[in-house]
Amino acid sequence: MEWEESQRPAGELLKRLGYSELTPMRVKEVRTSSRTLVLDGVLRNSLLSLNPWLSGENVSKAVRAVTTPNEANLIEANEAVWVRLTRGLGVQQSVPGTPQQNQTVRFIDFEEVDNNTFQFAYEVAVDGAGRGVRFDLVVFVNGLPLVVAECKSPRALQPLSEAVDQLVRYQELHDFDAGVGAPRAFEAVQLVLALARDAARYGAVLTPERYFVPFPEAYPPLPPVGSRLTLTTAQDKLVYSLLRRESLLEFVRNLSAFEVVRGKTVRKVARHPQRIAVHKAVERVVKGQDAQERSGVIWHTQGAGKSLTMVWLAQKLRDPKVGLKNPTIVLVTDRTDLDQQLTGTFRRVGFPNPQGAQSAADLRALLRRGNGLTILSTVQKFYDATGGEALNPDKNVFVMVDEAHRTQYSSLAARMRASLPNASYLAFTGTPIDKREKSTLREFGSYIHTYTLEESVRDGATVPIYYEGRELTELRLEGETLDERVDAALAQYPAKERARLKAKFKGFEIVAAAPRRLEEIAWDIRRHYLSAVHPNGFKAQVVAVTRAAAARYKEAFDSFGDMPESAVIYSGYPNDSAALKAHHTTKGERRRLIGRFKDEDDPLCVLIVVDMLLTGFDAPIEQVMYLDAPLKEHTLLQAIARVNRVAAGKDYGLIVDYWGVSDHLEEALSSFDERELGVPMRSKEEQRVVLEANHREVMRFFEGIARDDMDALIRHLEPKDMRVRFDELYRAFAGSLNVMYPDPRSLAFEEDLVWLSEIRSEARGRFYDETLGVRGISKKVRDIIERNVSASGVTQLVAPVSILSDEFEARLAQLGSDEARALEIAYAIRHVTHAKAQENPAFYRSLKGRLDEVIRLRLEQRLSAAEQLALLFPLYDELKHAEQSSAKRLGLSDNAYAFYTLLEEKGLATEGEQSETAKELEADIRSEIVVDWTAKEDVKRRMRRKLRRTLMKRGVSRADAEPVIRELIDAAAARMAYE
Repeated sequence: MEWEESQRPAGELLKRLGYSELTPMRVKEVRTSSRTLVLDGVLRNSLLSLNPWLSGENVSKAVRAVTTPNEANLIEANEAVWVRLTRGLGVQQSVPGTPQQNQTVRFIDFEEVDNNTFQFAYEVAVDGAGRGVRFDLVVFVNGLPLVVAECKSPRALQPLSEAVDQLVRYQELHDFDAGVGAPRAFEAVQLVLALARDAARYGAVLTPERYFVPFPEAYPPLPPVGSRLTLTTAQDKLVYSLLRRESLLEFVRNLSAFEVVRGKTVRKVARHPQRIAVHKAVERVVKGQDAQERSGVIWHTQGAGKSLTMVWLAQKLRDPKVGLKNPTIVLVTDRTDLDQQLTGTFRRVGFPNPQGAQSAADLRALLRRGNGLTILSTVQKFYDATGGEALNPDKNVFVMVDEAHRTQYSSLAARMRASLPNASYLAFTGTPIDKREKSTLREFGSYIHTYTLEESVRDGATVPIYYEGRELTELRLEGETLDERVDAALAQYPAKERARLKAKFKGFEIVAAAPRRLEEIAWDIRRHYLSAVHPNGFKAQVVAVTRAAAARYKEAFDSFGDMPESAVIYSGYPNDSAALKAHHTTKGERRRLIGRFKDEDDPLCVLIVVDMLLTGFDAPIEQVMYLDAPLKEHTLLQAIARVNRVAAGKDYGLIVDYWGVSDHLEEALSSFDERELGVPMRSKEEQRVVLEANHREVMRFFEGIARDDMDALIRHLEPKDMRVRFDELYRAFAGSLNVMYPDPRSLAFEEDLVWLSEIRSEARGRFYDETLGVRGISKKVRDIIERNVSASGVTQLVAPVSILSDEFEARLAQLGSDEARALEIAYAIRHVTHAKAQENPAFYRSLKGRLDEVIRLRLEQRLSAAEQLALLFPLYDELKHAEQSSAKRLGLSDNAYAFYTLLEEKGLATEGEQSETAKELEADIRSEIVVDWTAKEDVKRRMRRKLRRTLMKRGVSRADAEPVIRELIDAAAARMAYE
């Protein structure tokens, strides 16, 4: 099914895109080591084709540079190979016609696609440190494996998750995967694909599961008529969009980056909106007749990677194929930290010396120089540097402006035009242009590309945002005039200070900062955070109306004995009161606090702000924003997007509104076009309806079965597809409850949650089904289950018991019926035969075949419970004792017996010779064993030679020997890896 529905269609589409298929024999001929995917023979030929002057010695040096990088880990090796692929490799060599000794070796011709060799192969095996892995599909360019794809049938139970999990496991991304994959095979890989016909996602090397993304539309679009391609499935669209020969080279060269995120290097590739925006912007630049026609606006919602889109667009504008001939690129941002971040990212992607302007005077000098520079500046420096005179009249100047709708740009636009009169302007924004600021579109041009918040949630690039309003009596002003409330709130201040505060703030803002009101809200925040957010390991922001209110929130939090650590971040001024000065911080201290907040393991859990960190602050660990300030329009949209970043276990972001913004949301966002804006956040009340619907669905799954009949409930889950469906329904229900809790209305669902969890846990133990584990279930929901289980006196959640352990028979005795015991034994045997299959393949294959027949008859209801037990107990006994007793009877070690059963199964030796042959095979292997031998190809090569010689001496043909030699080595690796 996998072959017909996913794997073969992917290969057939590659053929239509200009790739040639490699047969397994051809792969074997051009690959010198099974430890790597690189096709050395093809790579060497390509190097000589692209660099005909290259000496034999430097060919070997170039091959080593991309096949055996010296870096310490996979991500560093991947970056080193990428740098060599995109920038070439420097070598020392004399070349006729040039006096230079320094030459650059090209691995790929990015300008002329046809000068490269594009190939693919199915089922490519690679040896890892432990057992080997087999890749469903590998795409090669000039012999280098640039793409690895895992294919699954759409009929599989969870096809996309299984494919992604497999790719992640092969790379050994997680500590618990160590030794089970082949990470070295990914050192040259640029894209990894999970394909399942009707669904498809992609990522880069070491992309975590949650960051794999779709490519939901075919791009570039196929012509409406005359195309020889038909792209009907999600898989087709993704393969076409990423692996068209031109597109693949573009992803490698211009749409990749390595970023340092919290001290860790991360490989990133463009998501589909980033790729399309870059392509459309370049298209506008190339086709535009004048500066105005070449300009425009890119609106990508917060969290969609706007900064990297700017980097990739700049990179693409420098691509020689675009034909702009060394343009000058100017990036203008509104924050110093973003300016520094972009400068660092530009350097990492290989830009020639990006220049960060240190002052307005420095910026003036850089703009005058131009001549192909990449210049980065904050908006303030740009404003101060430009006046009415022209600094650079060149047409080949491109200015990228971040958050171009903001107020400061209205006065900057004219200065930009005057100082760079012929430049093109490419503006970026994270929110739509509002009705009053449509002048932004006049200044910068029409939209080039848009990507809304709703689209990013659909694609999994961000999480949905919910809001809930909170009502507190201290917010109400009935019975007193506003002026009286203001005077009461300011009574502690001298008359002069009261007058200053009244002039600076609106009356309601002053009242809102009253100590009694803030203490009540602080207590409510504490209660909500500790019950709804902190249990899942996430953090929070509190937005206060004034700095005084922020300071008071901090004091209130500190007075609660159980409130996690918090910190205040706001601007400080010399004439501040002592209460405000107590929370002054330097720029360095603020940087450290932000770093601590972003670190999921740091105890700093709450940041209290006024207007800092409401825009451009990227912290995936933040799930909730407690809003106590009158935000609206762009500021509101920028602020709420702080909680929409994707993180492990984070299903949603939440705005808890104490000000009443959500009550007047339509008014707060009335300046935007509704079609452009969409629905930026949804009422948490809507989730209650979803919770009720999900609860009905999962309860209906067991309709007609007595609630207390656990055996019947478990039998209902025996077919794998039934367990998968139950797991889907359960997770949807648990996820809805996670959003609603601690709303009191969620309490009505707890009893059913616990009951369903007991069924799920029992099924996990009975069927040895790890997909029914707690992975992906929020800690908050798990705490509800454990607390109720403990309170009800129900035994703790069941863990699987190995059939080989002493506890297994005690577990059988606890079960209440023969039916339950038969089920337990059958799946316990199945679990062991699967887990130990490589240790003695023939023995466990035989057991599994007989077991599968019993299970088939059982599912067809052709056996009574007693008949099932009569057939299963001999298998149980054989599993526990037969391997050891048979080995002893034959005078063989356990290892030699594993080899004996393989020979017996294959019929490769006479009955009298099998024991002696098995002993000799064990001796052959043992004679070559050294430390870490399973990771050493030369050792395994010598083993294979000896095994082949021994088998052929016994009359086995070479053709018959080769398949069993592979199984002998695999069995030895499973049994003798650490001898």
